[in-house]
Amino acid sequence: MKEDHTETAAFEVNPGGQQFYHEEELDGVSCKFTYIAQGGTNENWEITMIRDKPKKKFGCRVGRPSGMSYLFFQSFSLQLSGAKAVKAKVLGPRGVPLKPEEYKFNEDKSEVSEVAGKFSSQLDEVELYGTKLKKEEL
Repeated sequence: MKEDHTETAAFEVNPGGQQFYHEEELDGVSCKFTYIAQGGTNENWEITMIRDKPKKKFGCRVGRPSGMSYLFFQSFSLQLSGAKAVKAKVLGPRGVPLKPEEYKFNEDKSEVSEVAGKFSSQLDEVELYGTKLKKEEL
């Protein structure tokens, strides 16, 4: 996807075994990152909303700008609202893609999330890309 416009917001990923989320919106499309993490201290992460010039294709990227995370993620999900997700990408340490069995991409829910019992608890970046829904599809 051509990234004609991006907006980035910083947030902290908090360990402690509780569920937290961070959500951003751009031109009627929102992106929500939900997680439970353990270990260490808070980490600075970023959520970047992406769109093309015609405002038809959107994306969302969540990750740690300094690179590798030292937290252990018990769960995660990234969901697009206002757009139908068509592609997901999930990266672990050193930018290595997670094994396909570690996560699931649900096109109907426009969501990517961990697979319980198979996810290795290491997450550095997660991305979702989709097409903006027409008003009648919302």
